[in-house]
Amino acid sequence: MYKTDSLIECALSCKAGCVCFGFHLGQNLCRRQTQCESSRMNQTEIGWIYYLPDRDCNIGWNCNNDTGRCYSLNSTKVTQADAMQSCCRCNSYLVEINDLDENTWITTNILNVVFCSSPYNCATWTGGNDKATEGVYVWEHSNTTIGFTKWSKRNPDNYLVPEREVDCIDILYNGEWNDRPCSYLNGFLCEREGM
Repeated sequence: MYKTDSLIECALSCKAGCVCFGFHLGQNLCRRQTQCESSRMNQTEIGWIYYLPDRDCNIGWNCNNDTGRCYSLNSTKVTQADAMQSCCRCNSYLVEINDLDENTWITTNILNVVFCSSPYNCATWTGGNDKATEGVYVWEHSNTTIGFTKWSKRNPDNYLVPEREVDCIDILYNGEWNDRPCSYLNGFLCEREGM
């Protein structure tokens, strides 16, 4: 038993030799089990919930079966740098969207739970930015130039106020992209390979 930050981190720790795991939400405690009786899985131990891991993506992650990639949406509002660190703690990185199919899948299967009166008020950090060279957008994790984009109308719009640093990319709940200051507080979407 050990302290952890989240159910996702607990699920990720259930690897070789781990048959099931327990998570205590109130105390953020994790237990990895080498055997699990079905009776334990069904009984309620005060504060503990036991899970059988999904070997593709684990609890708290959505699996895109076409790509084998796993995604986890976090609604905690943080800067892009803090979002990167949070994803890293979960052995993942901020989402890198490579084509229209992936963008559509994310919008339909993950961002469909997000809604606001204005899409700009409910954005989610991606791993894209143009911090190194203005106008040249790259994915932070893979350090590759962004080939596919789905900018919202009039975006990127850093050119309107060039003295303001608007270097990071977020995705709106409708699937369109927006450039924003990296210090803005947004939810974020982590991505990783399936197991």
